[in-house]
Amino acid sequence: MDALCHLSLASTEVDTTPLHTENLPPTALERLALIGHLTGGKLPKCTASLLCLNGLDLAYCKLTEDPFAILQTLPNLMYLNLNGASYVGKKLGKCRARGFPKLQWLNLYNLNELRKWGNVEEGAMPCLRRLFVWNCRKLRRLPQGFQYFTTLQQLNLFLMSDEFVSRAKRDWPPY
Repeated sequence: MDALCHLSLASTEVDTTPLHTENLPPTALERLALIGHLTGGKLPKCTASLLCLNGLDLAYCKLTEDPFAILQTLPNLMYLNLNGASYVGKKLGKCRARGFPKLQWLNLYNLNELRKWGNVEEGAMPCLRRLFVWNCRKLRRLPQGFQYFTTLQQLNLFLMSDEFVSRAKRDWPPY
């Protein structure tokens, strides 16, 4: 499986049966979809070594550990979709300078417990073009440092709190 480029793993029982991710091929994987509960509430150990990964879809993973800490170090990640209880924590971490160096598309969908998105440092997500934040009703605002998303072309907000929308209108455009 060393030449495998695209992999989707899904559990038929997304709430109870954990996905077995111990043997993910870390070398040539470019696209990965994990749909279902991940053991320990963490990304697989090999995630940081997926250097060719350019697209990641996570759904119903029930991560309790902030996925941004690892994912922002992936040098080729261009598309990230966090959907449907993929992350059940209350805060997404800081986006460090030089974090997510090639990310162009970020989707945050149905993250029902998310309340805060940590600060964005200058130089983080330098290629971000599209940001979708949908049905994250407890999230109160875009991150501090949002103005550093200078390449952002499209911001979609759907089913968000009135407080979030009014703050986003005040802060948009970021430059």
